[in-house]
Amino acid sequence: MDKVRALEEKIQKLKEKRKQIQTRPDVPHTATTKHLKRLNQQITKAEEQRYRRMHELEITSATAKKARTRTLIQVATLCDNAGVVKSFGIVLGNDLQKDPEMKEPTAALFKEFVRLSETR
Repeated sequence: MDKVRALEEKIQKLKEKRKQIQTRPDVPHTATTKHLKRLNQQITKAEEQRYRRMHELEITSATAKKARTRTLIQVATLCDNAGVVKSFGIVLGNDLQKDPEMKEPTAALFKEFVRLSETR
């Protein structure tokens, strides 16, 4: 599973690099086209490796998605049990995206998570 995750990260980095190259007007068109072609080949190769590895491990996209969802639920439960949710004033059951009253507490919680990740 670690190799699959590493390949996913590699693909994401290559796609970000491709996006950066596509938005650079200072690079000559021929160089950009050549570089984009090479990046697309690298992305395709990495995706093929990822699918092969997932097949070897008998991991499907659906099972990977379920595992991710399960992990996110477990992390949310840890946050609730630790009192993090209450301390930020987030009410369980409210839709954090649609409820305007949850906008500030959600932003504060996100800011703290970002700050925490930067200190590690």
